[in-house]
Amino acid sequence: MILKVLEFVQKCEWEVFNVRNEIIENNGSNLLISSDHDNDTFIKFIEEIEELVVKSDFYQSGVEFDWVKEFVEYVECTDLEIKTEESAVNLECKLIEIDNLKSELDKIQNENKKREKPIKERLKIKIDEILDKYPLMNHVNYRFK
Repeated sequence: MILKVLEFVQKCEWEVFNVRNEIIENNGSNLLISSDHDNDTFIKFIEEIEELVVKSDFYQSGVEFDWVKEFVEYVECTDLEIKTEESAVNLECKLIEIDNLKSELDKIQNENKKREKPIKERLKIKIDEILDKYPLMNHVNYRFK
């Protein structure tokens, strides 16, 4: 299934490139005319683009591809090696534990952000005070004893 999706994405990239080239080669004059705000020409140009896309191999293969069926087949062939009810319960517990740990980590990180903010503000104030009182120039070497 993954291989089919990757192949489909690659076909999509090629088809977009081909449609772009087709538009540039055959419809350059229409594109220039449509930029003059001629609505009829612009609408005709859009219809031509739609026709190019609909006639393309990419579009046809995408329309014919049964995504739901392919996905169901992929899921059915995937074996998570859950053979018993006990294994399923253990997996569920581990996933819940991972989720809880992520939530706890997010909470701690948010608390640290709250604690860091006043310190960062004080640091900025001190730096601004120094710059106001002692206008330091960039790219100058200072010697401190």
